[in-house]
Formats: sequence, structure tokens, C-alpha cells
Amino acid sequence: MRYAHYFDEIHTYLAEACLGLEKNLLSSGGKLKLRKFRRLPTALQRAFLESVVLEKGYMDEPLSFEQLESVLRLTQSSAGTRKYRIRKDLWVIREYDRLYFTQSLSKEAIRPVTCSVPGSVEIREIGNRLKIKEVKLNSGGPLLATSREAYVSGDQMGDTVWVRGFQPGDRIVTNGTVKLKKLFIDAKVPARVRPAIPIIGSGNDIIWVAGLRVDRRFYVTKETRRVLRLSFQRPVEIK
Repeated sequence: MRYAHYFDEIHTYLAEACLGLEKNLLSSGGKLKLRKFRRLPTALQRAFLESVVLEKGYMDEPLSFEQLESVLRLTQSSAGTRKYRIRKDLWVIREYDRLYFTQSLSKEAIRPVTCSVPGSVEIREIGNRLKIKEVKLNSGGPLLATSREAYVSGDQMGDTVWVRGFQPGDRIVTNGTVKLKKLFIDAKVPARVRPAIPIIGSGNDIIWVAGLRVDRRFYVTKETRRVLRLSFQRPVEIK
């Protein structure tokens, strides 16, 4: 009985400690910040993971010892993306230095659509709209793209562009020709998000990987005769 009392006290202490850690360890989106998490004693790491699973309603009962150890192993690295299936409808995913629980492994891929130039088109899969407008700019040189808009040269475009999600083998010209997969990896874009990032192109060429990079062949320069502003209603999520 005495030992049971001691264990109850330890459990109570760990539970109270976990409540004070949430604000520091969880991002606004509920993802666990692994760099800070790894600084905790192992016992507190286990307690915090159990607390997240129960308090957030992912499970009605605690993780088993095997499940908890498997999740802990995921937290020990920040390289790439790894996942562990807890049960049929629940996964835990580590994306670089973030870890989270989810019932869905990947976002819906954007299906190909065509947009007039100028014009606009609804991207149903991400609930966003792309608008293309011809504008006049006084400055020359490459213009920085943001998560919401990009300025590109329309000199080599026709009357329409296509919009779709990532496909294996896609390439873009930056300082040289690189595969989009490498671009995503270097930018630490999670694999589950990549199919839902809009890619705008013309003919066989990619113009803009929304939120990341404009192909240098479509940079606006002093010689550009037709400048196009490509913009979304809301910033494109790449994390």
C-alpha cells in the first residue's frame, strides 16, 4: 500500500507538471516542438505524450507501453518525415522538428485546372482562388515571391496557364534545373503537404511553385514587356 501511495504521488506530480508545459511545448497548431521536448527528463516526456493523447481526445485510454516507446523513438530525430500507426484511424507523424497526431496522412492533391490570362480560377481542394492580372511595374530585376503572390513575366505565355499539384519528376529552373522534390526537402515542406501546393505552369514549363519559388525563366526584368501578378485570396500553406 505504501508503494502504491508513492506511485500515486509521482503520477500526480507528473500530471501537474504537464499542464504547465503545454504553452511552451505545443505550437498554435497543436504540434509538439521537439527541440524543447527533448530537454525534458524521459519520465516527463512519457507523461506529456500521454497527457496530449488523452487531453486532446485522440484516445479514450492511455497508450500502451509499446505504443509509447514507438512514439518516443520518433521524437529522437528531426531528419525528414517519419510516421507510426497507433491504430487503424490514428497516426503520429514527425515532420522535421515537429510531431503531431492525426487521422489523415496527406492532404488532397490538387487536380489540374486551366486559368485564363488574365482571369481567375477556384482551387477547390485547398479552398482558395488564384487570380492573374496584368500590371505595370517601374522596377526591374527579380521580384520576391511570397506565400500569397508572385510577379512574373508573361512574355512567353499564351492565353492560359495550368494549375495542379506536385507530380514526380517535376523540375524548376533556379540557379540550375532542380527537381521539385529536392526543393521541397530543402525547404522542409512535409511530404503530406506537397500534393496540395499549387503549381502554376505554361506548356511544359513550371512558372511558380506557390509559396516557394518562381522559375528564373519567368523573372521580371527591365526587358519584360508584360508583367503578370499571380495572387491567391489567402496565403498558401506549405507546412
